[in-house]
Amino acid sequence: GGCDIVAVPNAAIADKLVAKMGVERSKIGFFPRGVNTTQYNPSRRNETWRRVELGAKPTDTVVLWAARLVKEKGAGIFADSIKLLFKTYADRHADVLDSVKVLVVGAGPEQANMQKSLPRDLTKFIGHASGPLLWCAYASADIYFFPSHTEAFPNTLLEAQASGLAVLAPAYSVNRDLVVNGSGYLLDE
Repeated sequence: GGCDIVAVPNAAIADKLVAKMGVERSKIGFFPRGVNTTQYNPSRRNETWRRVELGAKPTDTVVLWAARLVKEKGAGIFADSIKLLFKTYADRHADVLDSVKVLVVGAGPEQANMQKSLPRDLTKFIGHASGPLLWCAYASADIYFFPSHTEAFPNTLLEAQASGLAVLAPAYSVNRDLVVNGSGYLLDE
């Protein structure tokens, strides 16, 4: 209340501050975020890297997680969802599942739990990455699945979209602003 301007990245955050914290609408200022599209770009896709690092053929689908491996970012939901996908469809759709690879970029306390849950032979953990390796990892994947419910502004969604990935994320306020029609799929809570 004592600030002249409260800077927010988008309308969804502004609405929350007004509704839940009583910030006056007239004090809201917009300071949008973005990503460098020369770094996060589909041209960084590398089929050789996919084949060597992930064992992925050009026709395979690579599902990416890129974030700190912590509970609050949905690490358990990601691992449980992938595990359930493979368990549920293993018999009926084995041919499709054989063409799915999982790429986990990041490090953190949930790594051991994720490694236990995710299919070992189809999952690659590359740890923390930045710069060219991170840009390549994004662009060399196909789907960015990020089930976090706690992000104020998940910059990773922008990085994934700029890299040419379809995004799969929860349909809560900020994601609705970031994942525009045709750039991914938002799941109802």
